Amino acid sequence: MDIDIKQASRALASARNTQIKTVFEAADSGTAGSDWGAATTIGQSDNDPAVNISTAIDTIEGNNFAPDTVAMDTSVWQEYVSNTFTKELRYQSAQKPQDPNAISIPGFPDLNAIVDTSMTATIAVVCEKAGWGLLGEGPTEIARYRNEAAGYEAFIIRDWLEVLKIDGNAIYKLTAVRA
Repeated sequence: MDIDIKQASRALASARNTQIKTVFEAADSGTAGSDWGAATTIGQSDNDPAVNISTAIDTIEGNNFAPDTVAMDTSVWQEYVSNTFTKELRYQSAQKPQDPNAISIPGFPDLNAIVDTSMTATIAVVCEKAGWGLLGEGPTEIARYRNEAAGYEAFIIRDWLEVLKIDGNAIYKLTAVRA
């Protein structure tokens, strides 16, 4: 039974994550980045990801927000940390003491990385976590029922969450950061 409960909680988290990811990827502020994994010379990356991220930071700060998060797919993260411009910096990043689950981005100690396989594998989103939007959270209902004829008990979970407001000034989408 515990396995089913764990699966249900993962499914709820995944559903919420999907809603937030959809908003992130629909953001209309931003620009095309450069392919962080491109290397025409063996052992030397062509593009420095810091240039793209710095542009996003400058834009968000210019809108009076303080960017603190970069969300990206696992493959984009791999290209970031293996890029020759950032490779040496990765040894300088560490877990932040105030949040043991947050990893700072090499080269940007004030930015947290959210690495999520549900993100599109060609974009990175820089944002102020508290400023990009407002989530409306409704009730969570759990109902238990039993089917005697079939011989099982089951639960239904209903959870309401809606993105109510999006502030495009606090979010910046970098596209084409991976080919």
